[in-house]
Amino acid sequence: LLAPAAFAQKTYLHCGHLLDVRGGRLLSQQTIVVEKDRIVAVQSGYTAASSPQDKVINLENRTVLPGLIDCHVHVLSHPGKGSGMNQFTMNPADYAYRAIGDALLTLRAGFTTVRDMGGDDGVNIALRNAVNKGQVVGPRIFTAGAAISATGGHMDDTDGLSRDLMEKIGQPSNIANGPDQCRARAI
Repeated sequence: LLAPAAFAQKTYLHCGHLLDVRGGRLLSQQTIVVEKDRIVAVQSGYTAASSPQDKVINLENRTVLPGLIDCHVHVLSHPGKGSGMNQFTMNPADYAYRAIGDALLTLRAGFTTVRDMGGDDGVNIALRNAVNKGQVVGPRIFTAGAAISATGGHMDDTDGLSRDLMEKIGQPSNIANGPDQCRARAI
């Protein structure tokens, strides 16, 4: 006999209402069947579990909708008190630890996919890879890698600094002005 653990566990979500975005309607009394991390079926009515290892989640008094997608995020940005000073006080490991918690919060807010518009130090790529491997709980991340900005633009870390300090620091590596520099940075 096969042990019970040999059978794949299914999760049945009993949804009071389910938003059908393709059909543009709100359905009542639906069951979403999930195997591993994939939806394998959506069925009318409340489907019973097919084995004792299966899990049933009662959402009969809830409205369920597909995961949301945020098309413009910076997974390493964290607005809030003192965030303007982060570039001077945090290192890549600090960003990485904070990004783990932010990824979980993003997923819990209903965003199952985000498009990251870029960061520095490869932390955003490492976070994407960790989520893909199941090491970190978070949304699916599509990332641009390193952000490219014009001088004085949104991702120019020297923006707002005095000219004397900017001359001492030099131009950040993510700055590109004009088509030739943009092409060179994107390669």
